[in-house]
Amino acid sequence: MSEAEKAIAVADQTDLAAALSSVPSTIDDDAVDASMGQEFMPRLQLMTSRSGACEDGFPINHFALISNGAPKDIGESVDVLVLAVRPKAMSNEDATLVTYQPFAKDADGVVQLDADGNKIANPIFARIQSLSEGDSTAYMWGPEFLLWLPEQEKYVTLFCCTKTLRREAPQIKDAISTFITFIPHKIETKKYSWVAIQSIECSTPGVMPGSDVISIVTKFKTPEDQIPEEVEETGTERER
Repeated sequence: MSEAEKAIAVADQTDLAAALSSVPSTIDDDAVDASMGQEFMPRLQLMTSRSGACEDGFPINHFALISNGAPKDIGESVDVLVLAVRPKAMSNEDATLVTYQPFAKDADGVVQLDADGNKIANPIFARIQSLSEGDSTAYMWGPEFLLWLPEQEKYVTLFCCTKTLRREAPQIKDAISTFITFIPHKIETKKYSWVAIQSIECSTPGVMPGSDVISIVTKFKTPEDQIPEEVEETGTERER
């Protein structure tokens, strides 16, 4: 065992971080981030009074960047550049399941048609859509957008997986390749009221993304499904 190895072996937890940071490496942080894949891109979320983080002191109706750690407050409004959109359905009931394919495809990736020439639904995507109408919050579906935040200089995603966000999604989709601003918007019915994202015209377009934008959009628009083996074999999730 080398002197460096001995030092790490006897270090306590406080010293361990410093010891590990001094280990020589030929791998930079960007390479590590790239190896994590697209799914680890931060996501954008409006934190309303119903958000658990707001119960712990996060400002109500502020936007947050969420990754692996605590949500980061980025203010009451946020300017975004809309870059791309894709369909997404997700289940967290057992193992995480994600599919980006609303329609069934053959082994060559060609969308399958029925006898009348209509596209055949992907049964996994359709099942998540159906189950999302129930009480469980484990099933989500809707368009997912790739956004560039000029102030933070970050690529993020926005998953429009609620009925309210799905209604707002066409306005966001129409803004692809342009800057818009997201603000919190109060919605009221005879029985309920809640706050959701509203997109409005951006008065101060920000800095454009860098030369990596095409590769980022390409990765976003060519995702791979995450389907557990038992679902692949049966075409459905395990019934309870």
